[in-house]
Amino acid sequence: MGGNMKNNDKKKIGLIIEKVESEYDFTSQTFVIIEELAELTQAITKIMRYGLKDGLHENLVEEIADVYIVLEELKKLQNINEKDIEKIITEKTSRTLLRMGVKGGN
Repeated sequence: MGGNMKNNDKKKIGLIIEKVESEYDFTSQTFVIIEELAELTQAITKIMRYGLKDGLHENLVEEIADVYIVLEELKKLQNINEKDIEKIITEKTSRTLLRMGVKGGN
């Protein structure tokens, strides 16, 4: 995730994750993750309802960033390997492209 993220930002996320790991249990952090996902859902539905106006695009970007951070926390808390995620992404995107009839999807 976040292949173009600045190293300094990656370091900051790493510090947040270390703090979360040492001070919060999985259950309490799961509530935060669910809340952030709900806020992203709300941002998307507002755009669907009102279109891209009144700062809604900026709110969407902010909520995507929040979800990115909590997903990184979740991966760390549950010992999920990035390579395992990448493998599944490759399989799923290939299968989707194949279903869509797009060449190069294998």
